[in-house]
Parts: sequence; C-alpha cells; structure tokens
Amino acid sequence: MHTFKSHPIIYHKHLDLNSMKELPESHAWLSPDHGSPSKASSNPDSVPVINLQDPNSMKLVGHACKTWGVFQITNHGVPANLLQDMESAGRKLFALPIQQKLKAARAPDGVSGYGVARISSFFPKLMWSEGFTIIGSVYEHARKLWPKSYTTFCNLIEEYNEEMNKLAEKLMSLMLGSLGVTMEDVQWANSNGSCPALQFNSYPACPDPERAMGLAAHTDSTLLTILHQNNTSGLQAHRDGPGWVTVPPIPGALVVNVGDLLHILSNGLYPSVLHRAVVNRTQHRLSIAYLYGPPSNVQISPLSKLTDQIHPPLFRPVTWSEYLGTKAKHFNKALSSVRLCAPLNGFVDSNDHNGLKTHNRDDRFIWESIRTDVFNAFRDYGCFEASSFVSIDLQESVHDALKQLFDLPLETKLRNTSEIAFHGYVQSPKVPLYESMGIGNPFISENVASFTDLMWPHGNAKFCESIKTYSRKLHELDVTVKKMVFESLDLENYLDEEMQSTGYLLKMMKYRAPEPNESDIGLHTHTDTNIMTILHQDEIGGLEIQTKDEEWIRIEMGSDAYIQLPVIDFSMLSYNQNPEATDHLLHWDSMKTLVLESLQKYGCFQASMDGVPPELHKSVYGAMKNLFDLPLEMKAKNKLTEMERMVKKMVFESFDLGKHLNEHMELTRYVLKLMKYRAPEPNETNLGLHAHADSGIMTVLHQNEVEGLEIQMEDEEEWLKLPTILFSDISKKDRGTLIWDSAKNQVFKALQEYGCFEASFDGVSPDLRESVFASLKQLFDLPLETKVRNVPDKIFNGYIGLAEEVPIYESLGIEDPEIFSNIMWPDGNRQFCDSMQAYTKMLTEVDEIVRMMVLESLNLEKHMDEHMELTSSLVRVNKYRMPEKDESDMGLLSHADKNVVTILHQNEVGGLEVQTKDEEWFKVKFSPNSFVVMAGESFN
Repeated sequence: MHTFKSHPIIYHKHLDLNSMKELPESHAWLSPDHGSPSKASSNPDSVPVINLQDPNSMKLVGHACKTWGVFQITNHGVPANLLQDMESAGRKLFALPIQQKLKAARAPDGVSGYGVARISSFFPKLMWSEGFTIIGSVYEHARKLWPKSYTTFCNLIEEYNEEMNKLAEKLMSLMLGSLGVTMEDVQWANSNGSCPALQFNSYPACPDPERAMGLAAHTDSTLLTILHQNNTSGLQAHRDGPGWVTVPPIPGALVVNVGDLLHILSNGLYPSVLHRAVVNRTQHRLSIAYLYGPPSNVQISPLSKLTDQIHPPLFRPVTWSEYLGTKAKHFNKALSSVRLCAPLNGFVDSNDHNGLKTHNRDDRFIWESIRTDVFNAFRDYGCFEASSFVSIDLQESVHDALKQLFDLPLETKLRNTSEIAFHGYVQSPKVPLYESMGIGNPFISENVASFTDLMWPHGNAKFCESIKTYSRKLHELDVTVKKMVFESLDLENYLDEEMQSTGYLLKMMKYRAPEPNESDIGLHTHTDTNIMTILHQDEIGGLEIQTKDEEWIRIEMGSDAYIQLPVIDFSMLSYNQNPEATDHLLHWDSMKTLVLESLQKYGCFQASMDGVPPELHKSVYGAMKNLFDLPLEMKAKNKLTEMERMVKKMVFESFDLGKHLNEHMELTRYVLKLMKYRAPEPNETNLGLHAHADSGIMTVLHQNEVEGLEIQMEDEEEWLKLPTILFSDISKKDRGTLIWDSAKNQVFKALQEYGCFEASFDGVSPDLRESVFASLKQLFDLPLETKVRNVPDKIFNGYIGLAEEVPIYESLGIEDPEIFSNIMWPDGNRQFCDSMQAYTKMLTEVDEIVRMMVLESLNLEKHMDEHMELTSSLVRVNKYRMPEKDESDMGLLSHADKNVVTILHQNEVGGLEVQTKDEEWFKVKFSPNSFVVMAGESFN
C-alpha cells in the first residue's frame, strides 16, 4: 500500500452529482486549454479487438501495443457472471447516500477509499466522477459502507482480484513474448509480489456533458490496466493523427491499456496511451479498473534483451513507489523526468566546437522530438527550461566558486575590465542590488585561467576547474540548441558560419538582498541583444519574463514553478548519469505561507513532525490508558508544544504582528486536554462530542489510530479569487513605459471581467496599517452624540448608523482628516490625524493611477485633466459589530457604489461579497495587506 502514497490529495467538497440539475462552474471544462471533452474522431479505424484464443494472439497483442497502446480482449477466461456481479456491486456502492459514502472517504494522505480522482489537483476544474479505490484489504472501508452486510462485497472483491491477477500475468506473457522476451527474463515476474489496485469509477448522467469532463487526460502509472466498462460509452484514447478515438463497449470484452512502467520496461517500444473519460446527458456510466504493477520495491528499467549499443536504455531504473512520487510532481511529464541520455554516439562531439555531428540515425527520433519542442518553446514563450544537462555536483561547485568571487574586495573585482561594454565588472547606482563580472569565450581554458590569475594572483585551481567544466557543458548545450533551431528554419548550411563568427561571454551575476524600503528590482526590464542566453540561477530565484500577452510572470526553474514552461530533458543527449535525488527543506517563508493558506481555507491543517518518534506516541497512549484508569478526582493537566509556538509565530508574522508575539505568549494560558471516547454500546449514538468551535486561539490535536475527528468545511464555490495586480513599483511618472502598459492591460481586463480586482501595494506599511485600524477603533468607541457631529454638506458623507435594515453597520465619512479630527476630538488627536492623512495620500495616488489607466484604455486621454480636476475623494470608514443571537449577519444591503472608483481595505475578519456577471454572489478573499479596487456606477 505504501507504493501508492505518493502525494497528498487536495480536498474538494464532495457534491452529490446524481442530484445536480445544472453544471456548477467548478466543473465546467470548456476552455481553449482543454477543448470540448465530448469531441472525438469519427475515424473509421477503431481500437483493435483480440480473441485471446486466436493462435496469433501474441503477435496481435504486440502489434496493438506498438501501434495503439490500447486494445480490447474477448475469450479472456473471466466468467461473465463475475463481471456482472462486480458491475452490480459498483452500482450498489455509488447509489449509497453521499453521507454514507463519505464514511469511507479516502484519508488526505491515503489511497484507499471513496473520493475524487487523485489527479484532480493538476487541473483547474473538477471532474464529473466519483471513485472508490481498493488496495490490499477492503474490509475496513466495506464495514463503513455496509456495517451489517459487508462480507458479500469483500468476498466478491477477493474473487475478482484472483481472476484479474491470472489474466494480467497471461497478458504480460503475451506482450513480452511478442518482443522475444520470456517471463523468465523478468526476475520479479514469478515472485507473487505484485502490487495491484482496484478502482471503481462512477460517471453520473450530466446536465451539460459538452462542458464537463469525466476523467481528464492521463496515462496510467502501471505496467498494464484491465478495464471493465458497462454498456455506456465514454472511454477515449488518443492516437497520433485522428486524435481522440472512442473505445466502444463490447459485451463481455475487457479493455487493456499499456501503462508507463511497461513503456519503460519495453524501452519505449510499447508507448503508454493517453486516455480520458467523457460523460453523457442521459446514462450513468460505470467502469472497474484493475491496475497491475510490479512489487513495490523492484526497480523497473529497460529489459537487457531490448537494448544494445544501437538501442541504448532510454530510462533510468525506477521503482513503482518512486515513479508514483515522480508522477505526483510532474504528472504527464513523469516519463520525461526519468529518461536517460543515449550514449554519446555523435549527438555532441565535445572536441569539435565548430559544429555538432549526428550520425546515429537509429536514434534520430529522439533528436527530432526535442528539436520540435525547442522550436515550439522559442516560438510560444521565447524561452524554455533545459533539465539534466549539468550535474548537481558541478552546479554546487560553480555556486561555491561564484561566492568566493563576489566576496573579493571591490578593488580586486575592478581588475575585470573589458573593451566591450558590460563585459567587465559592472555595478551601477541605477540597480544597486546588482553586480556582474564577465569571462569572454570561457570554453577556451586559457581565458578562464587568465581571469583566475587576475582575481587570485596566487591561484585558485578549484575556481578555474569548476568554471572551465561548466562553460564547456553550456557551450555544448548552446551548440545543440542552435543546431536544432537552424534545422527547424532550414538553415543548416549556415550553422558553421554562425558558430565561427559567434563570440561568447560567461556573465556571472550577484543580487544582494535589498535593505528595508529599498526596491527589490535587481535588473531593469530589457531584452538580451545577443542571439541566445542560457541562464542558471540558485534556489533563491528572481527571474521574471514577459509573455505574449505582455504579462510579467515569475519563473522558478525546477519542480515548483510559478508558470509551467515547457520542460525539455536534454539528459538523453549529453548527460549519461542517473540524476541524484536531492531533498529540499521548505524554508520558513514557504512554511509560513502554507500555514496561513491552510488556516484561511480550512481553519486547520495536518502537521507532520518527526520530533515525536513512534515509540513516544506509543508511550504517551500507554500513559493515557493508565491515566484514564485512575479515580476521577486524580485526572489533570498541562503542557505546550514547540509546534504551537512555531505556528503562532508564523501566523503573527503573516499579519505583520510579529512584535506583539512575546506579549501574547506571556499572557496566554495553556491546557493539555487528554480525551477518551469509549466504544458505544449497541443502539447508543456514536457521537463523542457535539459540534463546536474551540474557544481558545489555537488547538493542537493528536489522535490514535481509531480516528473520529470531523471538521466542517466552507463551500469553496462561495469564494472568488480576484485578479491580483502589483502597484508597488508603479507611479504616474511611469506612463508610457512597459511596466505601466502591462499593469494597465491587467486593470482594464479585470474591470471588464469582474468590475474589481485586488491591488497589491506596499506603500501602506504594516505600521501605518496598524495605526489606522487602532485609530478607527478609537473613533467608533466615541459616544454616539459625538459621532453624529459628523454632518457634511453632501448626503451620505456624514455619520450613518442605527438603520433598521442593517443594525450592525455604522459609518463615517472623512473629507479632510484635520477638520474631521477637530470635530471628533476638540482637544485634538494627532495620531488619528497623521495616520489618516498618510493613509489617504497613499490611496489617492493608487486611485489616480487606476483612473488614468482606464481612461487610456478607452482612448479618452484628452479628457484626463478635466476628469481629474472635477473629481473629489472621500474616505469612508465602516464598522460592522458582531450580530446578536437571532440577528441577521447582513452588514450592508446589496448595492453598486455611485462614485467612480472605490478602494476598499478591510481587517482580517473579512466579509466582502461581490456579484459576478452571471449574477452569482461570491465571498471575496484577499490578503490583509491588499486592497480591492471596484468600479462604480459613474465609471460604468
């Protein structure tokens, strides 16, 4: 079972799909990225159907695996009544009430049980399906579904697994036999240690099948998968040429498809098939998949009989467990991530830097595949990520060498001069964080040696060797990519001339951490003037690129990218080593973000902590048993864990309240509450504790293996994530620049689509924010007779409160903080006045920038000055008290603001809701340090 525990499942609220009359937006898949799920090829070619009793079945199976990756089988030996019984059991299972099915729900870190598809987290929309996974014993989950009649189901599953295992072994024998391989050639084949899984899938009738997806496109991580489907069509397989092809149900037949591990085992001769499931409007589709794989600890690699010097291994050895972990990270690019290089049969001649030779034409398909990826990436993005070309050890050695270099005194670094601009030492007041040094044509050993001697007159052999080796590797990559591009453009004849006339520069750069209140811009917007740049950065990152849509995207090279650029694996061309597995600890800020997001989204999270070993858990539970056996009056008290301190620190930092943490910790009391829930008697409720919210600040809970904790989730569909636009580095002086136009396009698009957006703006510092909210508390704590003095000339600009429709709401308008302050506090309140003036000044600039951007987008620049002069502003401060028992929680009735632009800031309590174009109301969740900018009726 451990094999399948590859990644946590992202929790989605389970909807009862059988009762839905309309397709929720959360399940609507029709988009340019995914197309219409229901469209499949009408190609007359169909998936092969093979009679396993045919004397030529081995040959037919092999041909189907090579050309399709999927086929149907008849006369397979599995009794028809067993298939019917399994189908009936599946219908019975999915017909249970949703509350009953959720009793057997898959644990967040588990694999068995009821739940959504495990691949759901890779897609922006949910799938119109539900599933039930069985790995190992089915008894635990079956008892939860049918407490009194689970044995029939369990016995049926055992019988089905036995039949499927025999069939899977027979199919493997046919598949390998077609390649000239016997089962004896596969050492683990007869070990009886296979690690299969059984997956029931339910696809209810869908009210809008054209926009829904039953199961998104994927390949299986298995050796092979055997699928039984009922008489309702829905399975589609992808084939080059025709595209998506429907696999029609055939009575009594089973569908077999090649998985990723067989793709590896066959060295790519049997490709794993991309497939998906679509839904229909009238019929419920059911399928049962038997996922067959090797023992979990056995390494799978290309069979030796299928490899030689001409056909080298294309994949490194990998266990099923390890591969599932890779699949969890890279999904459908997992095969590429375990691909090996072919031996250097001429793809790169490292001794010939004037060109690149390719004479192993049997492996030409590798070259052509990557060449196409390279060309498409340059065309679509202008860049791509190249992986596995430089070893981890060499990367670390280079980083160490550069640290030594930039730690040298300034007078030493200034020796790096060049007649070519920017090729020597560079440091500029315009970008104070940045400094760089350059080595011309660094793949020439003498050039690196000369630079080393210049920086270290007494020598630095380690620096010299690291940079020389690194430069040679990057030069190989440069030559390879250029050859691919020139081939794609039919310019191969000009490649040698280009290579001979090209000069190279190794530019080494350092960006120091910015000081407080210092810009974090390391290097201003630019395009490189050379032909091509190959960039490597350390784990800190910082690279941003502009897309075709003129949007700026942060790039982090590696597994956790902000944007998924094409990842192209160059390992098969020039790096013939197994990649070393490296563990990366999440640094504090990443953990802090995860904690805050979990608490915002769920109100809780699961904490794994290896500081408490299993033997300590066992000891604690043993002690607790002794404790609960004591007389009642002797049971008591307390301790605080280090984990709680860490989590509180993260939360306080996230809300810019770090300076108050020590005071909070000193004033907080802690209780260690030990709880026992005995087993209920017959006919006694199993409710251990009634629904409640803990009255403390935070609870850290640990439970034994019996389980029982339930939490209430907020409906994710009620939340709306607005577009976030960065205003921190934009001022009115930037009009006409790239950064201005990029933000302008985002603003206009967001206002068109949503009527509002989230503005990230660091001009309001945490101290100012805290001061403003403290001042507002003082204001609203004033007596009512004082607050009603706020009576301006314009209606609604004064005090508003005590309204019968919204009794929990009160508000005051502030036109001039100085005058307002003197009215509320005749003796003065300097803190209030200064805070509100500073706050108003900052937001006024954002307001003007937004209005200018919108007027520009509408080609109304000529009216800008007139508009700005005629517009006045008002700061309206609002308070919503807690509703009394049985009192409505409506803070303010639905309305559209009458003004031009509203900029809203709220404390961490939240409460804003907006109506979309579809007239649906959504709660808006945004960072406590951000603002929501809304267009008013005057703008519209």
